[in-house]
Amino acid sequence: MTHIEIRKQILELTKEYYNAKFSRDEYIAGKSRVNYAGRVFDEKELVNLVDSSLDFWLTE
Repeated sequence: MTHIEIRKQILELTKEYYNAKFSRDEYIAGKSRVNYAGRVFDEKELVNLVDSSLDFWLTE
């Protein structure tokens, strides 16, 4: 496997991880919990984070 293929696989697995760990059930008015604070991010942001870390683009 080339580094490009491995990177693609890592990013695909990151999407799967997001869906398994952080995805939410469908919102149902009056029944679903609404978080008013905390971390708010989606699959794309997690993929971007992992992608930039693979380039070792680390900032504070």
